[in-house]
Amino acid sequence: MPPKKKIKIDPNQRKLSFSPSNFEDVDKNNNALVELDNKNNTSTVTEGQNKVRREFRQKWLGNYSWLRYVETSNDKPDYMYCNICEQHNVKNGMCKAAQNRNFQNSTLTRHADLPEHRKFIVAPALQSDFASACKKVVAEQDKAIIAMIRILHWIVQEDLPLTKFKPLVGLMNSFNVEDIELLNKSKINYQSPVAVNDLLDCLAEFAQNNVNKKLNSSEYVTVLTDESTDICNNKRQVIYAQVLNDKFCPETLYVTNVECCNATGVGIAHAVLDEMMKRGVSAKQIMSLGSDGASAMTGKEKGAAAIMRRSNPHMHNVHCVAHKLALCTSQAAEKVPMIKKHQQILTDLYYYFKGSGKREARLHSIQEVLDDPILTVKEIHSVRWLSYFNALTAVWRTLDSLFTYLAEASVQDPKALGLKKKIATYSFIGTSYMLMDSMAPLTVLSQFFQTENVDVALVKVKLEQCMDELQEVREMKSPYLLKLKEDLTNNHFRGHEVVTSNFDLKKTTEAFVDNVVENLQSRFPETDLLTSFGILSLRPISFLSKQELEEYGSEEINMLCDFYGQEKTVTWKTDGVTETATSQPIVNISETKTEWSFLKKVVLAEKYPRDKMSTLWQLIYRYHKDNFPNMLKLAALAMTSAVHTAGCERGFSVQNKILNKARNRLTISKQNQLISVKLCPVPIDNEVVLSIWKHKKERRVYEMK
Repeated sequence: MPPKKKIKIDPNQRKLSFSPSNFEDVDKNNNALVELDNKNNTSTVTEGQNKVRREFRQKWLGNYSWLRYVETSNDKPDYMYCNICEQHNVKNGMCKAAQNRNFQNSTLTRHADLPEHRKFIVAPALQSDFASACKKVVAEQDKAIIAMIRILHWIVQEDLPLTKFKPLVGLMNSFNVEDIELLNKSKINYQSPVAVNDLLDCLAEFAQNNVNKKLNSSEYVTVLTDESTDICNNKRQVIYAQVLNDKFCPETLYVTNVECCNATGVGIAHAVLDEMMKRGVSAKQIMSLGSDGASAMTGKEKGAAAIMRRSNPHMHNVHCVAHKLALCTSQAAEKVPMIKKHQQILTDLYYYFKGSGKREARLHSIQEVLDDPILTVKEIHSVRWLSYFNALTAVWRTLDSLFTYLAEASVQDPKALGLKKKIATYSFIGTSYMLMDSMAPLTVLSQFFQTENVDVALVKVKLEQCMDELQEVREMKSPYLLKLKEDLTNNHFRGHEVVTSNFDLKKTTEAFVDNVVENLQSRFPETDLLTSFGILSLRPISFLSKQELEEYGSEEINMLCDFYGQEKTVTWKTDGVTETATSQPIVNISETKTEWSFLKKVVLAEKYPRDKMSTLWQLIYRYHKDNFPNMLKLAALAMTSAVHTAGCERGFSVQNKILNKARNRLTISKQNQLISVKLCPVPIDNEVVLSIWKHKKERRVYEMK
């Protein structure tokens, strides 16, 4: 039996092949329809035809993302092409110009295996991987530099020398800190003094940029300035500013600390104006100057305030309330002989114990035995506002131990005997008790006056409260004076014999209190610009009748309108030539009074909180900004007004911590940078500091592979 003829398709060549077997079946069905199926491709051979017709499969578009198909249109045949090769302008059988109509899966698989096609397919992934790798390397370098910035910032905050930077980085390397491991493995470690100063420059630039931004965004600016001498005996001038932020909240900013080359009013004024002008603040924005009241500041013709008023006649000078209070007490004490004598005794006690550690150790042991507080006798500093009360408190709380020690030491020590005779008297003990009552409210008032961004509405209230407490002392009804009657009986104070005399404690108390109250009334008048701002707090309006509400604050508003609602002119002479300067009104008088009447009703109706002036006016600024434009200007002037210059004193304290005996070679510019970073008004943003550092110049650390 002859072999049958079979038809087969070679899967590689896609051609028909014949096997020698079963030829009979093929001969019998020579014109029959043969259907061939090869995976996804179907070829049909029809009777009397040699040509094979193939169709495009839509599912290929999903299998091959680079494949594109153009359908038949306008008698033009359909075709397919490779989008990737077309984009890269590659000429092959699958380019658009070739119009490939060989619709077979094998055509697509062969094209997918072409080296040039694969190259362009893989290229985007390789580029992405390369970019990711570069980004990862840069991120590691950024993390290393940020770590160095944070180390330096910590050193500045802790007032440590910059020379400690390298040892501290070395310590962190010993702990295998990952962030700085990259620098530890290379020669580019940024630990040299030059690199440290470069990082400090960037930190200081960040701080100063934020200060300048706040200065320029505030409509009104108050300047606070004071002079001092540093440890190197150089005259220094510190400048602070009080501004309003974008939320209508007051802020006190450190501006600069410079060498005071000219301590006259003219020199101080020019230093302030030049510094503010350099930061983009015009003289018209400076509405008040806070000072310590020295003649160089307040002189009518050549004082700093008078010189600055020539640029802005509406600017007014404010004598620091804390300085004024200190003058009230010191001048009152000068007029009472017993108070001066008491101060001298406290000073003698301080120097007696300061000169000997043995004496102080013995005093502490006696304090421990008698259950007194373990305290050291303190010094009275004429330039420190609270030093007298602190020294007085330390002595009063340990009087029993002082009596015991001096009685014991007086047997062999003439100085102890002399001090014992001074304090073992009714006059010293009675004056100590009286001053504990008198100085307490004055000290509380001083501490309030030194509060940062103090509420001007509370100044008058706190003054009245202080004077009421002083009146109670004058009537001998205060707590310590009542306790004196219990502690001092039959010429004995807590078992220690006391020498009596003709000393009249009541007369001394009345003289001191009267002098203090008189000074307070003269230095803090009932109606001035500062106290007039207090009515803007609107605190008592809930308790007023309708008639009282209409009249409330009228006098103060009239005073504010008289100053800020009228044109101001200043006249002065320069080399015999008269010159004048004029500034336009800041508020409209009639509109301001109308707004004031309406404002009281709005605050009552909305039930806004009035415990703090800044909180109240933040709400008004947020919800009624368009209704009260003139009142908002007065509120801005009130909240930026210079109540005290305690910020300047804090600036000098920071300066003295930085510039000490061990670091007295620091330049003034370097000190200013350190203070700027330490007193930065916003948290340090390390990313921004890094950006500043990177843009200064090309950094070698980013060239590392």
